[in-house]
Amino acid sequence: MDKKDNNISIEEMIKIESEDKTKKNIKWTKDHEKILIDWADKAMCYRWLHAKSNYKLSKVNTYFTIPVIIMSTITGTANFAAERVPLQYRGYYSMIIGGVNIIAGIITTIQQFLKISELNEAHRVSSISWDKFYRKIRVELAKPPVERQNIYDFLKSSTEEFDRLMETSPVIEKQIIELFNKTFNGSHLDDKKKKMFESLKKPEICDSLESVQFAMYKEDESTKKENKFKSILNDVINNSSTINKQQNELKKIDLIDQFVENFRSEMMRGPNKQELYNNLNVSVLGISENMINEYIQNNPEKFIVKNNIPNEIRDLGDLEMGIMNEESIISNIRNDAPLKKL
Repeated sequence: MDKKDNNISIEEMIKIESEDKTKKNIKWTKDHEKILIDWADKAMCYRWLHAKSNYKLSKVNTYFTIPVIIMSTITGTANFAAERVPLQYRGYYSMIIGGVNIIAGIITTIQQFLKISELNEAHRVSSISWDKFYRKIRVELAKPPVERQNIYDFLKSSTEEFDRLMETSPVIEKQIIELFNKTFNGSHLDDKKKKMFESLKKPEICDSLESVQFAMYKEDESTKKENKFKSILNDVINNSSTINKQQNELKKIDLIDQFVENFRSEMMRGPNKQELYNNLNVSVLGISENMINEYIQNNPEKFIVKNNIPNEIRDLGDLEMGIMNEESIISNIRNDAPLKKL
């Protein structure tokens, strides 16, 4: 029995360790950032809505409270002066004081029934909480990916906090929502601010409905190119012995072609001969200098440098693209790790 319990506990420990390793290996992607940007935009809108609700209810609370204070003070003072009122008027005097007290009581009861003070405080707290949530995401996204928190833990905590705020925040009045739409409808904004507002993700309560299909995962173009390059690289290295020479040569041409395409999209120009040689002329790939020269001669249009490209971008070369040596290529293939930026 003890052995069985020990086996179960060991299996659970192994499972937990495996899950922890998986969590640590998850890297930040554009899709993670897109989710957080969506929440941060909505948090910013909710902060504005709750702040305006707090401002409005503060005024309403003041309109209820000040008259009650005035009436209570007057009636309290009048009670001390009741003995100086002539006897023939004391009956009317008491009726007036009682009437004022009744009015003050009615106003106070209505204020308590409408829960104006509680709602006012709830909107104030919600405004602060949404602002904290917005700033938390904004600060995290402003950091370089290598300095950010683990995405699995951060996304989990952000999801829980977003759900909690949605559940605990008080209902926003229709007039405040209409004010939001009127203020940010873009009619009085310049084109730049109008475009920024249109790109802002607004809460559903602001008459902003969006199909779930726009939130579906779509592979990033840079990721597609990286995976395609890695696939070709894997074929050239691992399958060179199983295919004929002609097919192998075509695979190498595809590899050069994909490298040039990635280079052009990143650097806004085609690579020069030295950059091709530095990145692709390693023994494990079997791409010779003659093959590179032949590729350049057959595809001159891919190596034209546009005159409007700044010199500082033209000269980045291997610094931005990253020189791939033989060890890094083999390591990437064996470990199935992401390739260096090309």
